[in-house]
Amino acid sequence: MTRFKRMAWGVMVILLTGTMLPAATPKLVGQIPSGAPMFVVINNLQGLSTKLAAFDNALALGQPVMQNALGFAKAMTGMVAGVDDDGSLGLAMLNLPLPNANGEQQPPRVVLLVPVKDYNAFLGNFQPQTNGNVSQIQLTGKPMFVKQAGGYAVLSDLQDTVANFAPAAGNSFQADSGHFGSKVLGESDLMVYVDMATVGPVMQPFVAMGLMQAQQQMADPALGGQGKMAQAMVGLYGDVINAILRDSKSAALGLDLSDQGIGISGSVQFKPDTPSAKAFAMSGSDNLTFDHLPARPYLIASSMNLKGLPLEDWFNTFAARMPEGDGMAGVMKNAAAMMKAAGNSAQQAWYAPDMAAGPGSFLNAVTVYSSTDPDAFIKQYKQQILAMNNIEIAPNSKYMTSYTDNVMQIEGKNVDQFSLKMQLPPEAMQQLGPAAMFFAGDMGGYIATADKSVVLTQGGDAMLLKQAINVAGGKGDQLGADAGINSMRKHLYDHRIAEGYVGIGAIMNLANTFIAMFAPDAAMDVPQNLPPVASSMSVHQTGVGTRTFVPLPTIVAVKNAVMKVIEAQQKPAAVSDASTR
Repeated sequence: MTRFKRMAWGVMVILLTGTMLPAATPKLVGQIPSGAPMFVVINNLQGLSTKLAAFDNALALGQPVMQNALGFAKAMTGMVAGVDDDGSLGLAMLNLPLPNANGEQQPPRVVLLVPVKDYNAFLGNFQPQTNGNVSQIQLTGKPMFVKQAGGYAVLSDLQDTVANFAPAAGNSFQADSGHFGSKVLGESDLMVYVDMATVGPVMQPFVAMGLMQAQQQMADPALGGQGKMAQAMVGLYGDVINAILRDSKSAALGLDLSDQGIGISGSVQFKPDTPSAKAFAMSGSDNLTFDHLPARPYLIASSMNLKGLPLEDWFNTFAARMPEGDGMAGVMKNAAAMMKAAGNSAQQAWYAPDMAAGPGSFLNAVTVYSSTDPDAFIKQYKQQILAMNNIEIAPNSKYMTSYTDNVMQIEGKNVDQFSLKMQLPPEAMQQLGPAAMFFAGDMGGYIATADKSVVLTQGGDAMLLKQAINVAGGKGDQLGADAGINSMRKHLYDHRIAEGYVGIGAIMNLANTFIAMFAPDAAMDVPQNLPPVASSMSVHQTGVGTRTFVPLPTIVAVKNAVMKVIEAQQKPAAVSDASTR
């Protein structure tokens, strides 16, 4: 069984890296018997092999296997003749390996579905011993059983599993997958589907056991208050995991590869009328914007639709989980009150820092809330900052905060300033090494109102604040016009409540700042207008969908940069004249 599973997964891993983009749910999904807890499908084997070769060429990897992945996989498994190269490959788990009513452990029943255009030719690859419609073959030296069903060769190491296998007359996988799950099934090259209604209840006892063990470890008196905080955080994570296992109907994960890049998609569909379904009863939109953020080179930019999400309830739930008397409970309650006044949207960008400005300058961020009550929001934010003062974050480590009203005026707006520092012991700073520079400075900034919005900056760049206030008021260049962001949106799902972009070009330029200090020869070549990595979260019809897209030009640029660093490290050090005398 172990060898068979390795073989089956090996075929898929070799092929999953690329394929033609399918237009609809693969026919194979409709062949999988109802009740299967999990299945994996790869679409269009020949298209996959072709795309993988193109991917190898684009990255100049020079890997012979990638130039003909399908041929290599067929030769490796002996499945040479009779295979439908344009068909889909599937692996389905037909049961969970649990004890039956008599307490007897049941074996996992797994079938590999190989598309065939000539089943007799497929059998001819081996030396079959046939009994009725089931044949026994030797596959990579191990006995396997196979029969034909619905245009597929059905293989398993268990004879009765093959004999009893019948293609579904009609299953509910696509209906149960919801809006986003249907997209994963219909638009992915590789897809994994999990029937959470079946798997979730089975997983819950194991998760509960793991959480209990973690809680017990955190109860060590030597950990003091930090142990109690850790217990609270474990409890929070447990709440989220248990809610997903309890409330979800299905989950799907997909991967697609095209000449434009690599996409990774995910979905969770919740059962109707469950707490999770009610929490995500809203429907996202496609009009998230970055129109209140200044146009500057950014490391990360994000936009979020806050309308309809129960953020206030979530923060209050977090506060209730905190240890009694712990300062973070107050911080969470203040955050809940802030969310009440936060409005319908939030936009945020972390910009490329000015490293010459000294410690703490790495923080160079702007967040803009379209607040329904800007003054109330700022009042709650002030309370939150002050509530964090002297809160212990680790043994001998704590936050040091302050807040000052009306430190200046910009564009006629009163500006408040806040300070947020981490006080760490010398040994902790020493362990952090060069990274300590990111924690040594002030992580605070400024906060002000602007055109029914709240503008909040981190870092000491007052010019950035002025630019942000102007852009929020409709003056100046805004990040929403960025060509990279606008070109990547088409690769994301609809009904978005959040979208984010990672400016790989700006990150590479920042990395070059450090590389120049230690290894100038390894400085990366950064192409102009490198498209960002795009990611989104969507909500529709009690389902949640996620989508991440990595553009091919960015993959190529990063690969070339990594290779240049490796080559610089392997380059022999220059020998000085003095050392040769």
